[in-house]
Amino acid sequence: MKIIKQLSVLFLVINLFNACTKKETSYALQEISAPTAVSAEFNIAQDESGEVSVTPSAVGASAFEVYFGDVENETPTPLALGETAVHVYAEGEFTLRVVAVGLSGLTSELSRIVTISFAAPTDLETGISVSATNPLEITVTPTATNATVFDIYYGDVENEEPTTIMAGESAVHVYAQAGDYTVRVVARGAGAASIEASEVVTLEDSTLTLAESFPIDFESNETLSGVFEEGDGVTGGPIANPDVSGINTSATVFEFNKAAGAAWYSGLFHIFPQDIDLNASQEFTIKIWSPKAGINVRFQLEKEGGGGGPTVTVDQTLATANEWVSLTYDFSSLVNVGDAYDKFVIFPDFDDVGQPAGDGSVYYVDDVIQGSGSPEVATSFPISFEMNETLSGVFEDSQGVTGAPVANPDQSGINVSSTVFEFNKAAGAAWYSGLFQIFPADYDISTTQQFTFKIWSPKAGINVRFQIEKEGGGGGPTVFIDQTLATANEWVSLTYDFSGLVNVADAYDKFVIFPDFDDVGQPAGDGSVYYVDDIQQGVPPPTVATSFPIGFEMNETLTGVFEDSQGVTGVPIANPDQTGINTSATVFEFNKAAGAAWYSGMFQIFPADMDISTSQSFTIKIWSPKAGINVRFQIEKEGGGGGPTVFIDQTLATENEWVSLTYDFSGLVNAADAYDKFVIFPEFDDVGQPAGDGSIYYIDDITQD
Repeated sequence: MKIIKQLSVLFLVINLFNACTKKETSYALQEISAPTAVSAEFNIAQDESGEVSVTPSAVGASAFEVYFGDVENETPTPLALGETAVHVYAEGEFTLRVVAVGLSGLTSELSRIVTISFAAPTDLETGISVSATNPLEITVTPTATNATVFDIYYGDVENEEPTTIMAGESAVHVYAQAGDYTVRVVARGAGAASIEASEVVTLEDSTLTLAESFPIDFESNETLSGVFEEGDGVTGGPIANPDVSGINTSATVFEFNKAAGAAWYSGLFHIFPQDIDLNASQEFTIKIWSPKAGINVRFQLEKEGGGGGPTVTVDQTLATANEWVSLTYDFSSLVNVGDAYDKFVIFPDFDDVGQPAGDGSVYYVDDVIQGSGSPEVATSFPISFEMNETLSGVFEDSQGVTGAPVANPDQSGINVSSTVFEFNKAAGAAWYSGLFQIFPADYDISTTQQFTFKIWSPKAGINVRFQIEKEGGGGGPTVFIDQTLATANEWVSLTYDFSGLVNVADAYDKFVIFPDFDDVGQPAGDGSVYYVDDIQQGVPPPTVATSFPIGFEMNETLTGVFEDSQGVTGVPIANPDQTGINTSATVFEFNKAAGAAWYSGMFQIFPADMDISTSQSFTIKIWSPKAGINVRFQIEKEGGGGGPTVFIDQTLATENEWVSLTYDFSGLVNAADAYDKFVIFPEFDDVGQPAGDGSIYYIDDITQD
């Protein structure tokens, strides 16, 4: 009995020991990992000796093995932490390999190409590029014949020590502020000779803006809300399209890096400022480029913060690697059109069964649209081509004439939209070739008989015919109007007024646009390409601006002018003097009519109070026909109840050119004061009080600094 008790105690002690040992072993295994951040400092002698020294480093390494790569069956050179290996090469190109060994025996390695040439380097290219996601970041990837290493001077500090990289490597540098910097690159070989080149890099501190609606094409400095898991090294942002080919020749795309070791569910997401309109479509389409074929790409809809429709997902298999592919996700049977969704998520390589960690694969996403992959024919005015819509067709397509929505090739002037309709009047095609639209129902001409569209032509002085008719006959008579397009290579707005040509009860369901219509000379098509956009019924009035800045480029205007009863007018117009500090297309014209009150001016009332907690300074650009006048800028609360009305006067010293005036209200207002209105008084003189003399002033780019 005593022996049994002793054995029981012994077994208890053994079990406790095993339990403690297992617990400690399990804890220790969680800490075991391979070394990371393997790097090495290289130094290549410039004395034609071929001597190279290597000093490796790595996080979590206890020792290193260096393979110089110039003999077969090489025995590695062992190194302790902080030690340097020296080796002499002959001329040639070799793969130098550094293996970092951790305490656990796990390894990580770094490989570099070493080029030993005693000839002087030639054909140096700096290889400088600016990051699409950080406007203050550059990457330098220099190349040169016979170069072994490159010394890079970024030009932003005095007595700068160069950054040295080997041939084939890149160096990344982030500047503290925008400006012009001279980047100098020195290429060195194994001999004493070197060659250098300099390049001035201009950096502008622009800020990406979050996309506000579909489509998202990343061309207008827009980006997505973010990526996850950033803590695992996942990154994402707009970059230059690395593969301009196939179905995607756009300039900018979104790069998503599913970092090695990152969570299997890592992805990219976007949250809109308002709910997605599911009445328009329950389909969504993306273009995606993947380095791997056969992966699953999930598209998910949800309501940020909950409270909307249930989170829903659709999976698609990506069959092709290394090329742009279009994927369409149909949620028709999964959502109700009244459900609230303001967020989408894209998961490249989504596998919730195997749950593989990220492997460092880089994916590219572009043209995220609401709608199917193929554009749908528009069903009503206006037609802007932004919601994956197109026209009914073109003619004569059998003669090579083509038409399709494309990325706007000239986002300037009156048209900065993303998508337009391209019409190619093919060489040799019929002179009457054109583009047309047939609606599923008659459009209403009882309210307006005007039609407007924007057009871009490579030729000036051509006739552009707009025709309305009833498809199949039986409606109103076919009628048309011709307009001469005076300007080439820029967007122009044309308006066609059919008042007096049609009866309001007439039935019309079709329009036709004929670029370069000449029924006298009847010249065959010459391959000219035209672009059409924003086809609408009526002449759209400008909308009142809702916030700063106010640039008048997006069909916006101010709230009003006074005294309009005395002939004072104000309206956006084409910039009459695109010079100096203001080459924008549209400005605000203010006519201080002859005999009008001396205090006449223009004003803006915002729907919400301005935020003056961060800035109390405002800037305007102004063009005046008279020098030496006073221009008053005043802020107030419409209807009272806010901060006291305050103003600042500025003397305009120059006439007949654009001038920038800044008004700083610091010390005049409290940050908590409420202001929702500003007033601009050109030629404000409360002493002499001269009546208006018909002078015309132009205002633009009103900003809160």
